[in-house]
Amino acid sequence: MSVSLQRLLDILSDILEPVGLTPYEAPRIDLGFPSREVRRVAVVFQPEPHRLATIVRGNFDALVCYTSFPDDPSIGMPFGERTAEIAGILAETGTALVSCGAALEASYLSSQLLLFDAIQLVDSLPVETEEIIDSEQMKLVVFTPVGHEAAMVDAIARAGGARIGLYSHCAFYTPGTGTYTPEPGAKPWRGEVGRPAQAEEVRVEARVPRELASYALELVHQVHPYEKVAFDLYPLVGLAPVPYVQVASGRLKREVKLLTVANRVRRHLMAERSAVRVEGQKGATSKRVAICALRLEEMPVRALIASGCDTVVAGLLSNTALDAFQREHIGVVQVAPVPLARATMREFSECLTDDEEIKEAEVYVEWFGDETEVGA
Repeated sequence: MSVSLQRLLDILSDILEPVGLTPYEAPRIDLGFPSREVRRVAVVFQPEPHRLATIVRGNFDALVCYTSFPDDPSIGMPFGERTAEIAGILAETGTALVSCGAALEASYLSSQLLLFDAIQLVDSLPVETEEIIDSEQMKLVVFTPVGHEAAMVDAIARAGGARIGLYSHCAFYTPGTGTYTPEPGAKPWRGEVGRPAQAEEVRVEARVPRELASYALELVHQVHPYEKVAFDLYPLVGLAPVPYVQVASGRLKREVKLLTVANRVRRHLMAERSAVRVEGQKGATSKRVAICALRLEEMPVRALIASGCDTVVAGLLSNTALDAFQREHIGVVQVAPVPLARATMREFSECLTDDEEIKEAEVYVEWFGDETEVGA
């Protein structure tokens, strides 16, 4: 049994669930035809030429990686030559190539699954942001002479508006001056036909459900002293709390030093000391930790501060974000992109192996990590 290369690509996207990417940043097929049948899949971080020949000897139909053509000086040859050699090895063996790239960086895997347990967090706690949504409420604004404002609010309230939660007759007044010139045929409440007039008026504004707006206006016309009522009616939008899916947050069973959190991250990623940096006051401690995906559309600084976390684990941050966290006495553990992406790729390989469709199709998946694993 098998799956098509295109279906494999779809499964990768479903597992990664990247957020905030353009179509050009989604997982893609770099070599191979979408209709090709795939039975054996090799997963690597990067297809380095000196290891690739060893890997493809295993008769793999497809190679899934983080970046297709690594621009890494340590490989020892110019970028163009590396690209040609990688493409040549894969073409010779008929192996398709699929890359995750930015989708891996924006995936929930780099937060929810990868470091949550490593840092020893419990009780997953959502970090919420606000999303603008259409509201069922409208704003009704009525201009009325001084002394009639309470009658306007009462009319709107009788229609079912001017209500916020358990509070009725909710409105706002703004005093001002209205001007008008009655023309022949008009029956002004105050003023004379043909002569400019001014009146001290009040702007009355209140919320009203969309389906009750016409009824509210009908009741306002019944009690308003003017022959013609000046009013504005416009739709409102609302803010709804939504979980920030690229951030995982939890608490530690007991308070630990900020350095302890950094060391747990470093050990799990098997990263060098320089790859994990700590920003915070000396002796700072951690109790609630938020873990951000490697790639974020925008660092949710306000949401993280509002969540009550005292520690943020993230990729490289801007000075603006660092300053904001420092002002709120929030410790920061910054992780270099490569070790975090490498570990995320390893986690992704396990998720791909456990995918129900992959298991049902009996597709074999193997992770190739460091060189000792390749030779095993």
